[in-house]
Amino acid sequence: MQSIHRLSVFARPSVFSLCLVLLGCLTPFTANAASSDEVRATLFADATSALKSANAARANLLAPLAYAEASERYRKAEELLEEGSSLDSIRRNLRKASEGFTQASKAANLANQTFSTALTARAAAEEANSSQHAAEEWKAGEVALAEAAQRLEGKRTDSAVDYAATAEENFRNAELLAIKSSFLNETRELLAQGKKLKADRYATQTYASAKSKLENAETQLEQDRYDADRARNTARQAKHEAYHAIYLAGIGNDVRKGDKSTESVLLGWEASLRRLGDVMDVPLYFDNGETAAVNTLIAKINDMNSLVERLAQDLGEREAQVAALDEEVTQLNAKLGGEAAAVQSLNAILQKQEQHRQSFSQIENSYLLTEAEVMRQGNDVILRMVGLTFDSGSSTLKDEHQELLQKLRASADVFPRSTLSIEGHTDSFGSDTANLALSEARALAIKDYLVDETAMDSLRISSVGFGESQPVANNETADGRAKNRRIDIVIRPFEAL
Repeated sequence: MQSIHRLSVFARPSVFSLCLVLLGCLTPFTANAASSDEVRATLFADATSALKSANAARANLLAPLAYAEASERYRKAEELLEEGSSLDSIRRNLRKASEGFTQASKAANLANQTFSTALTARAAAEEANSSQHAAEEWKAGEVALAEAAQRLEGKRTDSAVDYAATAEENFRNAELLAIKSSFLNETRELLAQGKKLKADRYATQTYASAKSKLENAETQLEQDRYDADRARNTARQAKHEAYHAIYLAGIGNDVRKGDKSTESVLLGWEASLRRLGDVMDVPLYFDNGETAAVNTLIAKINDMNSLVERLAQDLGEREAQVAALDEEVTQLNAKLGGEAAAVQSLNAILQKQEQHRQSFSQIENSYLLTEAEVMRQGNDVILRMVGLTFDSGSSTLKDEHQELLQKLRASADVFPRSTLSIEGHTDSFGSDTANLALSEARALAIKDYLVDETAMDSLRISSVGFGESQPVANNETADGRAKNRRIDIVIRPFEAL
């Protein structure tokens, strides 16, 4: 199938000239190599477009039979063009290729839904580089998935699902073995290297932390093979801790031998922080250690992030306003034709926009930073309820949340006829299915509270859970996972600007 992406070369000029005449491109006497490419592009346009769509749907993996048959038709059309065969036969094969790639795309989309858990397992195994570190298990998963796809194409859904389950099992095994090979074994080697450098003496805490995390990662892998995210993260931390221990041990050895002093090491680290301060235009001092300097940097970064967020919201608002005004001017010119009426209508729009900005500011000013982040997205208001947290694995609201939920009720009433969408999100730790169910339960708990305790009309509220599918931060850090475990409230005003 390598020929699918190859540009054909004309072999018989007289036939090529005829092709150009029939296509209305050139006269019989002006054919050339550049024009031949144009002819091919014209002939193959529909089939190539269908091929690209099939590739985007991964039809070669999820609908192999239809994809292979369509690819053969495509290849045959290329051969016929190179041989100078009739346009009818070329077009006939290209038509069959287009139909086949379209069918393959549809079958692949169905397979994406039917084999969702197996494909999730495959993606995780691929991320762990299982084809290199667990080649046998990876190959077994690929074979089972291919068989599942072929059976689904043949309308044998039950057996297809069984083979998909086998594929998922093989991919899970491949991922675990790959994690053990790529992270755990490497960490063991690093710890052995650190031992030789006396890291257990010169970096006692870091070396012990690396060993502990390595043991925890092994335990996590064995206890829950369907949630490798936690184990992978722990293993990655263990590897970095081991590298860190080796680095610290090297410093300890240098200090012991007199090659470096403790002061020179500390001054070097302070110099690195000062470089960061210089870039951010913040003077740093180390009168009592690094704590004050780091806090200064954090405060500056937070200010910059807030500024960027405000500017992004302002830009989005301005763009929405310009688009709305342009559309309104066009409609007014077409319908009214009068300058006075147009000005009056535009003034009404501007007044409505100003009211919306004031309402947004009212909501924004009602929350502390520890309670909610208030953002705008087009005409909608988004409340990221950072102060509304749940116990691990729980969807039960706490008494301490009542005041915050009352504020939420008041925010909704700032736009009296608005609707609320309550969106639950989790981090990546835990199984995909469990995370989705937990996020749905938490969003529903808030909806039930608003309806039962604040008498809010249930028709105004919807709740949905997204599980771990929409992270806003890195799941590899504790802070990032905390940000991903969130409830977002989307307030949609009834009237558009």
